[in-house]
Amino acid sequence: MLKASLMISFWSVAFSIALAACSTPTAVVIPTKGITIVPTPTTSLVMYQDVANKFELTYSKSDFYIEAHKSPDLAVDFLVNIEDNFRGKNLEEVRVSIAVNRECHFIWGYGATALIESATINGISFTRYSARDSATSTNVFETITYQTSHHRNCYEIHTSIREYVLEVFPNLTEYSRSLLDTKLDGLIKTFRFIE
Repeated sequence: MLKASLMISFWSVAFSIALAACSTPTAVVIPTKGITIVPTPTTSLVMYQDVANKFELTYSKSDFYIEAHKSPDLAVDFLVNIEDNFRGKNLEEVRVSIAVNRECHFIWGYGATALIESATINGISFTRYSARDSATSTNVFETITYQTSHHRNCYEIHTSIREYVLEVFPNLTEYSRSLLDTKLDGLIKTFRFIE
């Protein structure tokens, strides 16, 4: 019985690869369970697909990379490629984390000064929380969390931005917030559920 099940899985994967080879996808799929399809040289877009947590999104390899040592509470953790995109700027780290848990975690960190709005991503209704804080004399922290419920789980798309204070680091220049927002929106707006 196990042998037959493995054989069916093998042929399902082989058939999927054959279909993918016959088409010209705009993004390469990298599922978290099953096979990994190596990105083609013609595209920098990669579709990240989490079969266990039933979501996917597409990211640019030139803008983001996946954190190898993520927290166990997270489904995936993306880091903005600061070195290539914001070299010499006052941007220390930008992280986009996706958490899927029975209870929401990130939204509890927002205080009374948080901005709370409604947002829609690919037809999915989210509550968007955001806050900006000069936590230290050398850094400014900003957090943005999109939160929604789906199949009795809390899905959170959490962005954390750490900036250097320019007065303390005079050798750096101001980063382009519009460029950063374009890159973040390009990732976040591709989020969708898969069934």
